[in-house]
Amino acid sequence: GRRFLAMSLLVERGDWTEDKSVLCRIVTPEEAEEISLAENVQRHAMHPADQFEAFARQVELGRSVEQIAQRFGVSASIVAKRLKLASVSPAVMSAFRQDQLTLEQVSAFTVADDHEAQDSVLQWVLDTHFQVAPHSIKNRLMQGAVPESSRIVSFVGLDTYRAAGGTVVQDLFGENGFLTDTPLLHELAEKKLGEVESGFRAEGWSWVERITDRPSWFYSTPRLSPKQAEPTAEDAARIEAIADRLTEIEENEQSQGLTDEENEEYDALTAELEALQNAAHLWSAEQKEQAGVFIMTEGAEIGTTYVGVLKPGAKKKDAASASTAESDSAVPTIPNGLMETLYRERTAALQATLARDSVMVLRVLVHALLMQHHGAMSPRFETPETPHDKATNPAMCAVAEYRLERLNPLRIPQDDRLWPWLLGRTESELVEILAACALPFVNAGKEDWSEDRQRGSSRDIAASIGFDMREWWKPDADNFFRSLTKSTIADYITEAGANPGDWQKAKRDALATDAAKAAAESGWLPAFLRTPGAAAA
Repeated sequence: GRRFLAMSLLVERGDWTEDKSVLCRIVTPEEAEEISLAENVQRHAMHPADQFEAFARQVELGRSVEQIAQRFGVSASIVAKRLKLASVSPAVMSAFRQDQLTLEQVSAFTVADDHEAQDSVLQWVLDTHFQVAPHSIKNRLMQGAVPESSRIVSFVGLDTYRAAGGTVVQDLFGENGFLTDTPLLHELAEKKLGEVESGFRAEGWSWVERITDRPSWFYSTPRLSPKQAEPTAEDAARIEAIADRLTEIEENEQSQGLTDEENEEYDALTAELEALQNAAHLWSAEQKEQAGVFIMTEGAEIGTTYVGVLKPGAKKKDAASASTAESDSAVPTIPNGLMETLYRERTAALQATLARDSVMVLRVLVHALLMQHHGAMSPRFETPETPHDKATNPAMCAVAEYRLERLNPLRIPQDDRLWPWLLGRTESELVEILAACALPFVNAGKEDWSEDRQRGSSRDIAASIGFDMREWWKPDADNFFRSLTKSTIADYITEAGANPGDWQKAKRDALATDAAKAAAESGWLPAFLRTPGAAAA
């Protein structure tokens, strides 16, 4: 009605006569919807659900995706996505219109076409206490399918899977598709594992084993290393050419970014360079006779190989030391299992000796915490200092400031200088350092403290020190309520002592604002964050 109101205003001002002709056009309902759609797509956004359904009706009228895209001035991919969104189940679309789902959540439902499955997952989403992430919706809808990003897919190869007749469900709103023929995928993986195993056996290794997990002795057993042979003149020239091209691409990335073609070229050249370098690794017949190969067959390491592994008790003898074999044979060889036993005995003996000096034990503990928490021992500990960080994360800033105040003035040295430095610290200084180092290891856990059956140590610690979460965090619209469903927000408003009113018709943002106000006035906290015995307000 904007044009009619504009003409009425012109008449009131005397700039338009009442008898002036106005062109009016009578259109069919279908044409009216198309005009409305164009108006709202290009000028003022309608509700997304209306737009999805309007695009779908354009298809029903016989128009192609490309024709719709051209007619309304948007890309074909946008039209395809809107049509996909329009295809979700009526229950999902209804929940979206009622503000019970976000657009990202509705997009996640499009990964499956089965409306019955969508409705089942929708019920789970609506019954869940917190807002469900889109990837969780996709995973639930595609149970049994394998994400395109999985290690087994990269091992088998997507092209190999497709060539064998495997199907892939594409996700228009995500980077990954889903491989639906899981038995075929595992069959292809088993076939390739067999080829890898046959290849190593043909090379002459003494043993080749497939394993699902590394044995307990894997990290303590010796590993042989191949000899690095000189590449052929042709390979050397190619390696140099690849290195030059990779440097050129990296320089382009820094100055102007890379195109898709350059990204693909970079990946291909990197793989070729690695293959050329690996080809120069030579294993001697003697090494193959002593050692073997493990092939991982499951999980994130499927297809990974460990070459040159010596089993416990096997002698490590490189070809380079063959000339000294006679003199070495006079040196007694200690079995690997016995060595492990003696190492354990030495550890126990060291602990027993340390037990005679409790302050020295304290030094050892402080040394271990400093090395574990800081790795290479960063000499200084930093804390967020901007007002924004302190406003949004006061507890994290308080912990960081506490550690900074106690540790920075000490100028704790790094690496091999740390232990001599600790020898010069008094017991009280060690306790201060220990407190600052140990603080980040305190964990409040994921238990609901309001339930009597949850009696973890963190709950007892909190009750003992009079801990009150409200000192550090208060629920508001942004950090809590806006992430909840409307029915949950209404329940919490009631719990906080206020009236949610006709919450079914309210917008989620408005309801979240009301809940934040009610929580602030009453000092309300979610039950799972309350400390047992703390006052209600």
